[in-house]
Amino acid sequence: MKSGPESGATEPIAAVRDLDVSFDTAHGRVHALRGVSLELLPGEVLALVGESGSGKSVLSSCLLGLPPESRRTVISGEAVVAGVDMLAGSAPQRRAVRRRLLGAVFQDPLTSLDPTMRVGTQLTERGVSAARAGRNLGQAGVPEPKQRIRQWPHELSGGLRQRVMLAMALGADGKLGGPGVDAVFDEEGTPLLIVADEPTTALDVSV
Repeated sequence: MKSGPESGATEPIAAVRDLDVSFDTAHGRVHALRGVSLELLPGEVLALVGESGSGKSVLSSCLLGLPPESRRTVISGEAVVAGVDMLAGSAPQRRAVRRRLLGAVFQDPLTSLDPTMRVGTQLTERGVSAARAGRNLGQAGVPEPKQRIRQWPHELSGGLRQRVMLAMALGADGKLGGPGVDAVFDEEGTPLLIVADEPTTALDVSV
């Protein structure tokens, strides 16, 4: 399912071209993705619908520049975000895109939240101010953000942890700077692209 502005001359912010991912197993090669191609324009929302094991998470990880890596994995094709191939680009290029342009929300927030860091510390790791971190929490539906920002992940319910992940995803500024650019983000910045893998599992319908 796809929604957003009508396609025109606008350049896509993300493009997947002929992406093929397979895994060599004891029972033969298993294809997670076969020749997937898609484009996303600014402001568009694309929903991937499929049964468990159909490759949705593999596609998400490729867009984030974090493809499955092992000697048994075979990957071909491209996953380009803001002109950078998140599969073949250099490690510094991919890190810069992830840090400045991308937001990610995973199904289980405990895989991404550091249990040894307070919520506020994790929200400001990218260089955003505490004030913006608080606003992001409010945007994600977190009640009493000033109180939550001082809490530890284990003190939050599953739904609140997922909301914190949504707030973290809003922490990119959408601007890819060059060498020497200050890492402190513009207060009004927004991510270029948010990749979400079943983000509503722990959330109520209002969020």
